[in-house]
Amino acid sequence: MNKRIMIWVIVLAVLATGGYFFLNKKPVSFPESEGTPEVANNFTSCGSDTECLSREFIKCSPAEFVVPFDVGNFTIAVLGLENGKCRYKTAIYDSNGGLLGPSLDCNTPFEMISEDTVGHFFGVDKEMGKETIKAVQDKIEKDYCVTLNP
Repeated sequence: MNKRIMIWVIVLAVLATGGYFFLNKKPVSFPESEGTPEVANNFTSCGSDTECLSREFIKCSPAEFVVPFDVGNFTIAVLGLENGKCRYKTAIYDSNGGLLGPSLDCNTPFEMISEDTVGHFFGVDKEMGKETIKAVQDKIEKDYCVTLNP
């Protein structure tokens, strides 16, 4: 993916995630991703490498993906497999490590995890012709994710 497309994908993901979070508020707290016991031990640090995230996410292997942007970071933390479900969290942190808004805590059946799920994080399924993929991924998010507020 060229750099310009990647920037647009990140911007769209941040906007989509932020919009979703502000429309679906539930009063729960979200622990800081980096350094929490949930992801601190034995995990892959993908940095902003989408191929690393995809590889680890598809296996539901503990990993952390961080995309920096002008006021903070978009983070995806894959916590691993728990009772046949893949547990992962997404959040947008400011430059001081505080949450910029609501985040997601997901517990998705492992058999539902796919490349489409990874693409959904970045808005790839918003492209023309991918409406069915987006509908499936939106339903997975609705059914298996909880919105957490700071």
